[in-house]
Amino acid sequence: TWGYGLYKVIDEENPFTTTYQSFGEDTKLGSINSSVIYSIAQDPKYGYLWVGHRNGLSILTDPTDPHSFVNFAVDPSSDFNNNYDVNSIYVDKSGLIWLGMFGYGIDKVNLNATKLKYNSLASIGHKVKNTTLTSLWFNGKDLLWMGIKNNGLFIYNTIKDDYYNFSHLVKNQLDIDHEVYINDIHYIERLNEIWVSVRSGSIFRLTLNAQGFPVKSEELSKELMLGNFSPKVFEDSKQNI
Repeated sequence: TWGYGLYKVIDEENPFTTTYQSFGEDTKLGSINSSVIYSIAQDPKYGYLWVGHRNGLSILTDPTDPHSFVNFAVDPSSDFNNNYDVNSIYVDKSGLIWLGMFGYGIDKVNLNATKLKYNSLASIGHKVKNTTLTSLWFNGKDLLWMGIKNNGLFIYNTIKDDYYNFSHLVKNQLDIDHEVYINDIHYIERLNEIWVSVRSGSIFRLTLNAQGFPVKSEELSKELMLGNFSPKVFEDSKQNI
């Protein structure tokens, strides 16, 4: 939530007995150090919840205890290069955890190596107005897809250390030049497509080539999507999108 921390839904299958447990910021040791929550993900190795928020990153080690957070904030001596908010968190199939920072690039966490690898995105600093990450997706091999605030869609080849701008594929008539805001990047495996939601009110289907790069873009029905804000794209277990 925005300003009230996390809530865990208890007994969600029965609406008559459903209750909520609050995990908010307070003065007790081990509480989360911000109640403005941006993102949440679960790591595959320990099952901990990683929570991105206005003051950095908090990791919940016990989902039954609101005071079992380990907090990471600004610390020049730490491997965690965080001067700004953790705006997005993505766990790829290999178990790597990607942290999109608000105005400060990317942190990549390898739980097996227990060390962070930081990338300030300095290589594209001259191409974009800021390096705030609004959405992330990694293909598990070499390509990291990034939504950069008001700068559109970029793909980073993590092996070759090259960046590619594909913002032209996700721009509708409401977007100002160089002002494309990506809400979500979602891979539909059965279609081999990336679906990208943009803040100006469209969702684009991107067809991928054998190398994993987009080669074709199709905007969903303007009658359906235009002007509607769609923060997320999700496919359920029955393949409904």
